[in-house]
Amino acid sequence: KVTGSKYMEEICLSGNGKTLGFVVRGRAFVSGERLEPLISIPGEYLRIRNLRFMDENRIIFSSDMEGEEKIYSYDFMGNQLKVISSELHGIETMEISPDRKYIGAIDGNFNLVMVNVENGRAEILEYGEKGPVFEPVWHPDSRRIAYTVTSIPGGFGSMGKRRVRIYDLEKSMKYDMSTGDMNEYSPTFSPDGSYLYYITDRDLRPVHDRILFSYDFLGTSVVNCVPLTGDIYGPESTIPESLRNGKNERDLSGVIKGTFSLEIKRDNYEKIMASKNGIFLLRETMDECQDGMCRQDLLYYDFKDRKILEFFRGVKS
Repeated sequence: KVTGSKYMEEICLSGNGKTLGFVVRGRAFVSGERLEPLISIPGEYLRIRNLRFMDENRIIFSSDMEGEEKIYSYDFMGNQLKVISSELHGIETMEISPDRKYIGAIDGNFNLVMVNVENGRAEILEYGEKGPVFEPVWHPDSRRIAYTVTSIPGGFGSMGKRRVRIYDLEKSMKYDMSTGDMNEYSPTFSPDGSYLYYITDRDLRPVHDRILFSYDFLGTSVVNCVPLTGDIYGPESTIPESLRNGKNERDLSGVIKGTFSLEIKRDNYEKIMASKNGIFLLRETMDECQDGMCRQDLLYYDFKDRKILEFFRGVKS
């Protein structure tokens, strides 16, 4: 048992939810029903980050145990450790594809890099030309990966703007899923791959501050939906499945035209994650900030009822 949240750096669950992986002070541990006692990843590591489950018996992570940061896999049932790739120059974050064949990573130069798990080869898919590339997330078919790119660099008094983009591995092509005119971020696919959702800051109505005599922009976030198949009606629609246009894939070069906003109340959303019947939302509470950190609320929007449920309030991110 680890007490004190300030020591817990990362936590993740296996696909069946029965095995837990976590990082404490740079050391990684695995625990679960089949693993008694707690298993610590062997070796004298300087730092372990980006802990992810590859399957029920293996985890992947990045570490600078040998000087430069590399991607490793560890079979905790067979106690086997191996290097997957050493071709990246620093690793900010990474996500493994659903078919476990590729790793989408953001390297130290904030480029999007694709790593082949079998041979360890790394290929840059998107350079951070105007600014950092962020938030890689896989489509369920493992052929496409969504992420955000900088569309307008930030400067003094401005955070800049991002747009959502998809890279198609089979066609080696990238497609814009948003315009980049506003700040657009946190892409997430529906579990069946029919829709892409993302947050966009579009409700720019300032609120007057009576203390400092300035204006603040509160509640700017809207959740947009991009239909990726023939079902263009959206997850909130009450039209029966038999009357919809099927699940055939649409040409990604034109899907942006079908974008629409979900009926979710505008607020200060930081991150979203789609489920089958709704969307989880992480909301920043602007009135509870201290030492540069704001508390957040975890919410859930139900497509059928079109209501927001509250899970937790005032959680530190």
